[in-house]
Amino acid sequence: MKVFFHFSRAVVCFTVFFYAQPGISQSLLDQKKQELENLKEEKQELEKEVENLKLKNIIVSLQDIGYPAGEKSLKILEHQALVVGYDESHKLAQWVFHKLIPDVNFGNVTRSNDFRPDPLLGDQSAVQEDYFVTYDRPDGSKQYDGFGFDRGHLAPSADFRWSATALSESYFYSNMTPQRPGFNRDSWAAVEDVLRGIVYNEPKEYFVVTGPVLKTGLPVIERGKNKLSIPEYHYKIIVDTSEDKPRGMAFLMPNEECDYPIDYYVVPIDSIEALTGLNFFPGLNPQLEEKIESQSNFSDWKTGKPKGDVAPMRKEKLPEGVINTVEAGYHAGEEKTVLGKVVSVKYIPSSQTTFLNLDRGFPGQIFTISIWKRGRRNFSYKPEEYLDGKYILVTGTIEPDRKQVPTINVLNEKQIQLWDDYRGGVR
Repeated sequence: MKVFFHFSRAVVCFTVFFYAQPGISQSLLDQKKQELENLKEEKQELEKEVENLKLKNIIVSLQDIGYPAGEKSLKILEHQALVVGYDESHKLAQWVFHKLIPDVNFGNVTRSNDFRPDPLLGDQSAVQEDYFVTYDRPDGSKQYDGFGFDRGHLAPSADFRWSATALSESYFYSNMTPQRPGFNRDSWAAVEDVLRGIVYNEPKEYFVVTGPVLKTGLPVIERGKNKLSIPEYHYKIIVDTSEDKPRGMAFLMPNEECDYPIDYYVVPIDSIEALTGLNFFPGLNPQLEEKIESQSNFSDWKTGKPKGDVAPMRKEKLPEGVINTVEAGYHAGEEKTVLGKVVSVKYIPSSQTTFLNLDRGFPGQIFTISIWKRGRRNFSYKPEEYLDGKYILVTGTIEPDRKQVPTINVLNEKQIQLWDDYRGGVR
């Protein structure tokens, strides 16, 4: 009995201790959670301060190197991440000046699509009705009536994915021109990709000027509210002013789908000056300016286009009901069939996970297929080996991954079909 008494007392003591501990631990846990939340808030505040400082430095450096100058008087619109030289007679920018910085390689701010008038222009800004109008149908849905032109970016939104503020500014209508769809979505996009490839391979800061070639007598969008001029050509200039490797080049492209390789359209910056009457980078040392602006050597630049990358399948070549990898970004939450080429793969043995990137390889991927362990069990082949280099169709719900890249999670090999089989009628 005595033994039992002592044993019982020990059990009681242990029980009291055991149940008391969680209360103490919970209090400490709550305290640490609050400390963590405070640190997160401090981190967000610091990140915002750093972003604001970067934006201020960008504008200062643009001012130092000098805004493009010409005989015609322009309205200068200074935003936080870009500067616009606005031609009121055409209701378009004659030039947009910004910097392409290494932060773009790690930024994950997703496109906002908040197209809107430029607040610095008031009622003088171009508007949505310059590009298309919508009507309300009886069932409450919208009917779209386009005028045949895209609202094409001059400074591309993807150049600003390191800053929500900067990216949002890229959607001002002052940063748009009427661009034919084949030009905006293919040819012009390819030039933008090349410049981001440069900053990926050689991480430094670059000055970029983009604009349409404006002149009297250009056709206009007759149905548009402001009857915007339709440029025949667009140019894009990139300059590296670093001491070790100062250089520059320009692209001049017709406002149409361009069939030649990108380097075919490379010209000296001097030729763009002669065509537009503008003097670019007037703040540079004259000798350095002359050296940079006379160059047009595409091979001097590490464009960073990964070997094997391909252009997304053109819309007119897609089967009915199938979209390409670019369009996938506009269908988050929807079940779709996406067609593209597997250009890079990665298999992680520890988690038995496979990633397949279509059309653009890592780290510039634009669409990813994820096959997790539970889905991999339902494959009769190793997807990272069998599908590599092949055009495929994948069906599933499109969701953004943590970097906002459109992704389909595949649970069964039946969700994937080879393009060759599809065209051959194999189902």
